[in-house]
Amino acid sequence: MIADFTTMKRKQELRSFYRARRESLLPEARKLQSFRVEKKIFFNLPEKGYVASYYSIKYELNMWHLNERLASEERLVLPFTQNDFSLRLYLVKDLEKDISVDDKGIPAPDPQRCPEVEPDKVKAIIVPGLAFDMDNYRLGYGKGCYDKLLAGLDNVMKIGVTFDECLTEKLPHTENDVPVDIVLTAEKSLP
Repeated sequence: MIADFTTMKRKQELRSFYRARRESLLPEARKLQSFRVEKKIFFNLPEKGYVASYYSIKYELNMWHLNERLASEERLVLPFTQNDFSLRLYLVKDLEKDISVDDKGIPAPDPQRCPEVEPDKVKAIIVPGLAFDMDNYRLGYGKGCYDKLLAGLDNVMKIGVTFDECLTEKLPHTENDVPVDIVLTAEKSLP
């Protein structure tokens, strides 16, 4: 149990570190890296089927162009965070009409407008992270939302995305942490 406490404490320290690192990037650098990562994602996506992305907030890599394209193809699936921090996925066809702000202040699909999509119907999922390591483990915000979603999705391509400055050699992880299949940054691609 002490190791778990130590791991959790270290993860919290790293969250603060990588948040600060991400926030210190100039807006132009964030925009350029977002563009480069989106371009890499296009080349890694299956040609058909639903793709779960995310609605970028604050200092995350911006997926707006990718999301617009997927929505126009009726392939865009976005997460809605439940009160228990599990994620439900919804098909979004119009980024302006189908998005509302949830009770946590996060832009999310409107469940009244958007049909729900079962996670195993998705061909690929784009997973944001505060940081990723060389073993494709992710450091998220600490609620386990994506780990709960990714657990058991063996036939779904899991694509982790982060800024170059947030890629590190090794992150602490537990048995509940689910690695992604590939990690993309503006400069690197990890299989």
